[in-house]
Amino acid sequence: MLVLEAGATGNLGQKLIDSLYSRGHQLEYFVQSEPYYDVPAIESACKGVDAVICAYTGMPESSLDGQLLLFRAVERVGIKKYVAASWGFDWKNMNIGVHERVLAEVLFSLPGHGDFSPANNGAWDPKGKAMEIWGTGKDK
Repeated sequence: MLVLEAGATGNLGQKLIDSLYSRGHQLEYFVQSEPYYDVPAIESACKGVDAVICAYTGMPESSLDGQLLLFRAVERVGIKKYVAASWGFDWKNMNIGVHERVLAEVLFSLPGHGDFSPANNGAWDPKGKAMEIWGTGKDK
């Protein structure tokens, strides 16, 4: 099955890649920075695939708006299989300012995220000017 993974470069997206390949799926990736609301790009990415998995997490803009735009594109091109990152939270019923508090609590409660800084930023080594890459770079 040809699967489009939206949000492939994030924490969840990276974990899904290995899992999907190990199950024999072919993958296409949709990674979008700005503009977040590029509907033609979203719809173009959805064409020709059998299923879409949304790996958007973290920010309300992607978790709510971005996921809805992706879902609507999936509907328009006729894809019947869509896996959402989450449908379990109603962002629109939160009071002003709560988004920031919730995001901080979630982000800093995850192992490895609370100590994130320009000096300690995960796979990138700014002093050595190198990136840690898992696998050979050609793994499927």
